[in-house]
Amino acid sequence: MKIKNARFNQVLKASVLSTLLISAADFSLAQPADRNSVPDLLELPAQQAARGLQSIQLGIALAGERLVSVGEKGIVLLSDDNGRSWRQSSGVPVSVTLTDVEFASPMDGWAAGHSGVILHTADGGETWTLQMDGYKAADLIYQEARRRLDAGMPDAEDAVRNAEYLVKEGADKPFLDLFFADQNRGWAVGAYGIALHTLDGGQSWQSSVELIPNTGGRHLYSVQMEGSRRIIAGEQGNLFRHGAEALTYSRVETPYEGTFFGFVPLYNDELLVFGLRGNVWCSSNAGWEAIDLGSEATLTAGLKLKDGHILLADEGGHLMLGNDRGLDFKKLDINPVPSITDMTLARDGALILATARGPVRLEDSIFALEDK
Repeated sequence: MKIKNARFNQVLKASVLSTLLISAADFSLAQPADRNSVPDLLELPAQQAARGLQSIQLGIALAGERLVSVGEKGIVLLSDDNGRSWRQSSGVPVSVTLTDVEFASPMDGWAAGHSGVILHTADGGETWTLQMDGYKAADLIYQEARRRLDAGMPDAEDAVRNAEYLVKEGADKPFLDLFFADQNRGWAVGAYGIALHTLDGGQSWQSSVELIPNTGGRHLYSVQMEGSRRIIAGEQGNLFRHGAEALTYSRVETPYEGTFFGFVPLYNDELLVFGLRGNVWCSSNAGWEAIDLGSEATLTAGLKLKDGHILLADEGGHLMLGNDRGLDFKKLDINPVPSITDMTLARDGALILATARGPVRLEDSIFALEDK
C-alpha cells in the first residue's frame, strides 16, 4: 500500500491528458509527506483563472436548474443557462484538483478530489466549505483500524499497518468519486482503497475501508446506487455490492481482470460495467456477457438517458449510444470531444460534457438515431 513514486499532482481523475490509465506510480505527490514542506494547497483558495472556462474539468452535475462542473486547481464552473455560458465560482477554499461533484438538492452539494478533499456547498456551488482532507481521512481510517484491533477482530493488524502508512504519508490520497443518496447519506471512494461514509451530510465521516473486501488496497473509481444497493467499481476487475440490510460489502465475481472505471445500472439488478481497452460487460441472471464496441479505446464515462438508452464515452472523445439493455451500441456521428471525463443532461435535454478543455454542450438532436 505504501507509495514509492512521485507524480500524483500531475495526474487527474483518470489520466485525462493521456490514456486515462491510473497506475500506482501516478498516485504519489512530488513533495515529501512532511506537511510543513508541502505547498499548502489545502489552505490556498482557488484563484480566478483567465482560462478557467477552458480548464481541465473532471466532474459535472445538475443542481436544480444549475449545472456545476469541477476540475483542476480547485476550479468550479457554474452555468445557469443549460450549459451555454459558464462563470467561475469565487468561493472555493482549496486549490487542489477536484475529481467529482454531486448534488442532493438544488442547494446542497459535495465535491471531492486530491489530497483527500471533500467540500460542501449550501448555496448551489457559489461558496464551499472544507469538510474533509487527507490528514483527517487517514486518521479516521487509522482510528477505526485500531478499534478493530482492540476488539480482536480478524485481519486488524494488517489494517493498522496500512492505516499507519496513510497517516505517515500525509494528505496525498485522492478521492475519485462520491455519491449522495440524499442530503444526509453519502459515500466517497478513491486511490489505494480509501473510503468514507457520512450519515449527517458530512458533518461527520466514518471509515468504510473495513467494510470492503478490497485485498491490497486497490484503487476504487466509482460508487453509485443500484436500486437500494450500493455498487463500487475499481481496478483489477473489482466490483463490490452493499445490500440494503448488509453490514459489509460483498465481492461480485467478474470475468475481467483489468480496471473498471464505472458502471450504469440497467433493469432487474443488471449492470453495464466499463473500463480499460474498450471493455464493456453486461451482467444478468445467466452471468456476464462481453459487449463488442469495435474499439479498444478506454471507456471513461457512462450515462443512462431518460428513455433508458445508455450513453458511453471513450478516451478519444467519441460517444456510443446503446439500447436499454446495453447490448447494442452505435457510435454517434459527432466530432470527437477532447478527453471526456463525465457527462450529465441539462434541464432542456442537452448533453453536457466535462472535458480536458472545459465543459461542452451538445444538443439533444445527437440522440436522434434512425434505429432508436
